[in-house]
Amino acid sequence: SPPPTGLSLSAQDVLSFLDVSTSVVQKVSVPLTGTEVPAAPGIVFSPTSLAFSSQNVGGSTGAQTITVTNNGSAALSVTSVSITGADPGDFSQTNTCIASSPLAPAPAATSTCTISVTFKPTTTGPRAADVSVADNASGSPQTVPLTGTGTAAGVMLTPSSLTFAGQNPGAPASPPQTVTLENTGTGPLTISNIAITGTDSGDFKATNNCPIGPAATLSAGSACSIAVTFAPTGTGARTASLSISDTAIPSPQMVPLSGVGTVPGAQFSVSGLGLQFGTVIVDAKSSSQPAQLTNTGNGTLVITNVGFVGANPADFQASGSCVGAGGASVSVAAGSNCTVNVTFAPTAAGTRDANISVTDNAPTSPQQLPVTGTATDFQLGAVSGGSTSATVTPGESATFNLQIAALNGFAATVALSSSNPIPASTCAISPTQIVVSGQAVGFTVTVTTTAPTTTSRAPFFALPGSKNLRIVIGLWLLAFAFLALWKLGRRLRFRPALLLAGVLLVASCGGGGGNSSPTGTPAGTYTVTITGTVSGVSRTVPLSLTVQ
Repeated sequence: SPPPTGLSLSAQDVLSFLDVSTSVVQKVSVPLTGTEVPAAPGIVFSPTSLAFSSQNVGGSTGAQTITVTNNGSAALSVTSVSITGADPGDFSQTNTCIASSPLAPAPAATSTCTISVTFKPTTTGPRAADVSVADNASGSPQTVPLTGTGTAAGVMLTPSSLTFAGQNPGAPASPPQTVTLENTGTGPLTISNIAITGTDSGDFKATNNCPIGPAATLSAGSACSIAVTFAPTGTGARTASLSISDTAIPSPQMVPLSGVGTVPGAQFSVSGLGLQFGTVIVDAKSSSQPAQLTNTGNGTLVITNVGFVGANPADFQASGSCVGAGGASVSVAAGSNCTVNVTFAPTAAGTRDANISVTDNAPTSPQQLPVTGTATDFQLGAVSGGSTSATVTPGESATFNLQIAALNGFAATVALSSSNPIPASTCAISPTQIVVSGQAVGFTVTVTTTAPTTTSRAPFFALPGSKNLRIVIGLWLLAFAFLALWKLGRRLRFRPALLLAGVLLVASCGGGGGNSSPTGTPAGTYTVTITGTVSGVSRTVPLSLTVQ
């Protein structure tokens, strides 16, 4: 049986040694003493302390593990594991020691258990506590020191709200406005979401360059930006909020957003009968008349087209500040106006009607305004029963009885002229200026031809020899005749009369014979054009003359 606990014992042992040189065995007695120790459990921790990294208030670190080992000689019974010390609320633990108790002495497989600790600071600054283990080992309860630092992520949003200018529904989105998000705290900021929320969230859109997600953080002192645009889907006041969810307290942070959905209006300053033009000749152009278009709404009026519709749209032309160059759109601010300048350029006689048509983004588009004008005209032609063609022989005259017909009450003074391509002929218009007052007025055109010249005497130059020789001889004879007349004129003091006689002698080309003269109107069919002109507008009538 074992000795009593704590009993001191003594004994001796005999050691035998062999002397190899003499082959003699020697024996030595060694005394042994000791004190019996009773079996007891032991406890060790690895590691012996835990230090946690800085953590934002409200956040939690990952777990760190303490291994508990029974290094004694008897079973270790663990009765409790708890957090004690200065800041026990900032740390938490889970363990396998209670469930595994008792622990067998090492190195048995069941000689260890674990304690997992996390750090979740409740305030900023250094935080400390202990893991406390109550057991049946000597020195119970044993403790493991815990330390960590509480930090805070702070958020500052600049500006704190966004207000957008009025915008027409359906128009392109407004230019972006930027919100700067800055981490003003002492710890990293984790952003989980950035979104638009609120009543009219569909009217606003946000884009950003911020780190979002659990693996991305915005370090202390850093900033990112969020761009917001406004495109209203309705009219009136539109509101929403920019919402940022993150690890700052409180979360989410909100930036109020506001804007106005506007409506443009359009109204012509001229009403009722619209623009009325006086009498204008077909193909002429009137002076322009203005029609002012005012934006009576609270949004920008965008004009995309100005034209004419109705019965006679081609008879009117538009210009002015409402008309964009090259078909470009024109924007008119609320309360402002632009002008449509209208010109009447009729293409046919009669009453001509149309409507200005302005296409824009106002609810009443297109805007229309009546325009009307009276177009008159005149025509040149033969009188009733008359003709615009004639046949003559050289030397005869042809008289054409013509008239100016008034269309739609035409009244003006018409100037008449002609183009006469007929050789050796004259064209006379009577009268050349005609006042027309709504009724047809007649006039005459007389074309006179020239007959060939004949004589019973031989030509003056019918001299013997070649043609060139006859011309040379004739010129010499004429020169002597002039010289003789000149001398005679000086002597008789009537030199001019004699000189004229000499010229007539040459021009008459006298002589006898029956040859035809080449100076008459040649045979053929000719067209004489008679033109009537009023204010730059012309009308013509062709006359056909056949010379036999």
